[in-house]
Amino acid sequence: MLQPKCPDRRPPAIAFRYAGQGDQPRQSAIGRRAYQRSRAAHAWPIDRCLSRSSRTTGYAAQRHCARSRSGPRLRTLGILQLSALPAPALIQMFGGFLLLLIGAELSVRAAVHLAAIFKVRPLIIGLTVVAMGTSAPQMAVSLQAAFSDNTDIAVGSVIGGNIFNVLVILGLCALIIPLRVARQVLHIDIPLMIGACLLAIGLSWNGEFSTFDGVVLLAGLLVCLFIIVRQGGHGPRHGQADITDKPRTLTRMLMLAAGLLMLTAGGHLLVNASVVIALHLGLSERIIGLTVIAIGTSLPALMASLIAALRGERDIA
Repeated sequence: MLQPKCPDRRPPAIAFRYAGQGDQPRQSAIGRRAYQRSRAAHAWPIDRCLSRSSRTTGYAAQRHCARSRSGPRLRTLGILQLSALPAPALIQMFGGFLLLLIGAELSVRAAVHLAAIFKVRPLIIGLTVVAMGTSAPQMAVSLQAAFSDNTDIAVGSVIGGNIFNVLVILGLCALIIPLRVARQVLHIDIPLMIGACLLAIGLSWNGEFSTFDGVVLLAGLLVCLFIIVRQGGHGPRHGQADITDKPRTLTRMLMLAAGLLMLTAGGHLLVNASVVIALHLGLSERIIGLTVIAIGTSLPALMASLIAALRGERDIA
């Protein structure tokens, strides 16, 4: 009696019937037509998927063959996909990087001039405008990713950016010029940075950053700024005479607004393109955030530190 060797949901192209205890398809008109349809519908010959063992015949043999062949094929496609990335996504990514760089430059320059016009100390300018301005692309990307519910990109870009800033930027500046570490940096700034990292680790221990955790982190930022300004803010005001000779407040405000708009648009383009590329390559959004976005959004800080090191400005670097 002839019995089918495949389940009910089997592909019809390989639904062969076997005679007796044999393992070969019955050489009949129906069998030949099914064999030809199977070869046309699948990428591999069906005769290679029919095992000679009585344990793996029919649909099970085809699945076993597919598993044995899927490994090298998937690895090959993973390499070839690097050269077949979607062009619109690449254009969006480079355009987003360009907008982030230009927007950060405009925002920092405008904010420095406005701070000088309003008689703000240079130390406060460096701690707020320059430091936060160079981190504005990263903040824009993280906020855009959070609004788009791409939390892996939001968290990964922040963590990867901090790693890149400490290891790469500081290391490159030290290669260009020896960096002297002031006592305030050693005794106050570095412990505050380590404390901020420990605070973030403690708040994320339950697996998420809640709204309350965000309030705690922002409060910690205010505390750090207060301590740094109180310890190092007692000094003369340098470098304001050449900046405030002919103040153009309206122009600087327009420049600041344009820079913020560019940061927002660049962050939007970069996040969308990164998600598309991550899905195309089969990578997680967290990996893209830790590598591509983190390095790209840290370029303003990298360029500012390298230029300062080349000019001999150790403190700024």
